[in-house]
Amino acid sequence: MSRVIFLDTAPLSILTNTGFPAITRDAIRWSVSVLAAGHKIIVPAIADFELRRELTRLGKTNSLRALDAFDVSVSDRYLPLTDSAQRSAPRFSGRRLATWARFLQTLKN
Repeated sequence: MSRVIFLDTAPLSILTNTGFPAITRDAIRWSVSVLAAGHKIIVPAIADFELRRELTRLGKTNSLRALDAFDVSVSDRYLPLTDSAQRSAPRFSGRRLATWARFLQTLKN
């Protein structure tokens, strides 16, 4: 069964870090394996906005370009903010910490 994985700002910032620390390399390998397994990675507009605002504040133009590239690298990866998406978001917010912990654990293996 395929899964849909919604990225929050933390894993999104790790995946688009242009300094390519070890955690970014591991996260990229993770994302490639997720896609190869037939799963889908989604970037919600609100996560994109929050990360983009911070990268802009810090003057991280290379990371902004990497975020742009990541958003369009797979069709339908970017999820625009709609009323429907906004209303359903609270159902997923309780899962964020558990999902983040699993993501970090996956990178360690």
